[in-house]
Amino acid sequence: MGCLSILLGVFSPLLYGREFRSPWFNSWGVPAGILLLFLMGVSPLLAWRKGVDRFFLRSILKPFLAAVFGTIGYVIFYSLNFSISSYSIGNVISEIYSALTIFLGIFTIAGIMQEYHVGIMSRLSQIKKEN
Repeated sequence: MGCLSILLGVFSPLLYGREFRSPWFNSWGVPAGILLLFLMGVSPLLAWRKGVDRFFLRSILKPFLAAVFGTIGYVIFYSLNFSISSYSIGNVISEIYSALTIFLGIFTIAGIMQEYHVGIMSRLSQIKKEN
């Protein structure tokens, strides 16, 4: 999606007779990046050959809670240290995008750390059984 929007923007003078500027790229690039960040966070938590419903919901609970608390901390820190001069629709949307990006970033990192922890614990239990 991001590649197509960039190609469309680059070839816009040839196709439409006018050039697309940076706001057009930002209107497509930021949501595409947020979608990719969501997929990066959820994909490692999907289990192969297991009950998808229960296992998936159980595996995303801890990263989700970490992301909620981290985002609440970010919003509190941001509101105490920074202020918005005007509440136009663009400023509000950018604030929502930043909070959503922080949420998904923390969710992704917590999910990857959880998967590493599960793998390490599994390997340690196998080593204990061998000795």
